[in-house]
Amino acid sequence: MIIKDRKLVLEYATRKISETDFISKYPHKLDNNYMVNCFSKVLESKDTKDLEYLFMMLNFIEEKSLCPILCELLVECWHSKHDNIATILQFDVDYPECVDFVVEAIHLECKLWYPSYRESFIKKCTYILAYLETEKALEKLKELSNSSDDLIKKYALDQINEIEN
Repeated sequence: MIIKDRKLVLEYATRKISETDFISKYPHKLDNNYMVNCFSKVLESKDTKDLEYLFMMLNFIEEKSLCPILCELLVECWHSKHDNIATILQFDVDYPECVDFVVEAIHLECKLWYPSYRESFIKKCTYILAYLETEKALEKLKELSNSSDDLIKKYALDQINEIEN
């Protein structure tokens, strides 16, 4: 277990205690180094519970510093945080280095996903690529638009049409 005081994290996440109380009671200094280290350990251990708790603590980190780890998590099937990660990459950070990871994630078919989840996830991922507006991201969208997978093809074409209009 990487997160030492899960009960305290849960109290904070459910707003039973204030951020100030949480910071004063948490057994470690909540800074970028600590949080990146925790995420790295979770990536190694594949501890889904700790990953859940870390996502409850995201406001204690500059998300851009987490991007390399989030990209690695994006292509792993042992957890269910893909949508959360895609949302961060979609709205909260501008991280062009994520392109290859996003493309790989588009092709994932994780057993933990419920049937309608995949479509929503593919849509988010193609949006990430379009939003980045880099040459590489646009090239990948064009490649995806030729996919034999109808969902991937549809959402890649939607984003290409959006860009062109």
